Amino acid sequence: MGIQVGQEYKQESLIVAEGDLILLYTDGVIDAINDRSEFFGLSRLSDVMGRCITKNADEVLEEVEGSVDAFMGDTPQFDDLTMVAVKCGK
Repeated sequence: MGIQVGQEYKQESLIVAEGDLILLYTDGVIDAINDRSEFFGLSRLSDVMGRCITKNADEVLEEVEGSVDAFMGDTPQFDDLTMVAVKCGK
């Protein structure tokens, strides 16, 4: 989502099927920190996504944001949390 001048990007193709769930997010999601200086990380995000497989795109965004907020508790947010969810259907 953030494009930087001078970076090299490659194009990829992805075949999706009905029911597949795609989440695009900025590093602020996985780099969110709690009061013990732990990162939210890919493992926690993967766990949240596993619970979201039957949810629609709006519900996925709410679930991820709520999980990150709960993880951070009272720790101030230092980066943006930008996400786009796509639920593939008919």
